[in-house]
Amino acid sequence: MGEYFVKRPLKRPPVHPGEILREDVLPALGMSVSEAARRLGISR
Repeated sequence: MGEYFVKRPLKRPPVHPGEILREDVLPALGMSVSEAARRLGISR
């Protein structure tokens, strides 16, 4: 696999992984944050 470089804005803070889950993954699964936490056995 080849190496590649990503250009990204330097002034923008990194995105938190939880934000990606809340905004992209959970809606695609039709699941709420509370339900995902319950299924994983963790606190919300």
